[in-house]
Amino acid sequence: MSFEFERGESVAHSVRRIAGEEIQAAIALIDDKTAARNDVVHDVRKRCKKLRGLLRLARLSFPDIYKRENAYFRDTARLLSEARDSQTLIDTYDKLMEVFADQVNRAAFGSIRRRLTLRQNALLDDAAGLSRRLDEVRDRLASAGERVADWSIDQRGFGAIEGGLKKTYARANKCLAKASKKGTGEAFHEWRKRVKYHWYHLRMLTKVSEPMIDTRADEAHRLSQLLGDEHDLFVFENLLEANSNEFGDDQNVATTLALTCQRRQSLQADSVTLGTRLFAESADDFAKRLEAYWQSWQSTK
Repeated sequence: MSFEFERGESVAHSVRRIAGEEIQAAIALIDDKTAARNDVVHDVRKRCKKLRGLLRLARLSFPDIYKRENAYFRDTARLLSEARDSQTLIDTYDKLMEVFADQVNRAAFGSIRRRLTLRQNALLDDAAGLSRRLDEVRDRLASAGERVADWSIDQRGFGAIEGGLKKTYARANKCLAKASKKGTGEAFHEWRKRVKYHWYHLRMLTKVSEPMIDTRADEAHRLSQLLGDEHDLFVFENLLEANSNEFGDDQNVATTLALTCQRRQSLQADSVTLGTRLFAESADDFAKRLEAYWQSWQSTK
């Protein structure tokens, strides 16, 4: 069906249905030998994150299941992290050069991109190793899929998701304050994770009040993208600083690092501006508003 709750379904049924669909979609892509392996890695990792977002939404209604399965899907995605990160570094470099295209001669920084490509090729050349990791991920997903039918949620209606919805919102709000105050890559990355889970929750609840929640989901997605770009630049920056001698001329590396810092500061400022507006209300008020939407949605025939 879709990554959304449906009217007429119990919360427990929706959670199990969505989990099963995400797991099966990931397995189907792994089994598709015509799909580019980079795309497979990206999609499977994304679906593991969506599954963790789903679990967080109902976390207080099945705490033991949440604790076990959240760690399980986290560890499953980590099996593919190295392969995904190598492509992300290249994409991050390309985006950086595009932002400053009118200020730099991109050809002069070619050694940096070539080195990033060599790092990726070394991973892709190990096709057998990637294939083994994908096989392991497939087995883990199949095992999780068999457990989904036993996921039991005792609470009914909005009460089954209220705690998880409120907790994720409150943590995102808290992380916003911390990131704004500290300004560190670690703080912004922690905020990004909470924002992304909040976005997943909104996506699942879109049909509850489509125009209003859909608009908020778009803003949350935009914020998640800004924070994602900031984090990718933070990782890229750390790589260059730790291995500067591998990436060519010292001056070019220093210039690239300066541009990275400038871009990160801009993304941080844009993120805080958008996030302050998005998380202006309290977690309690947000949950009450969503509950009112939910009750209206359920009473509509």
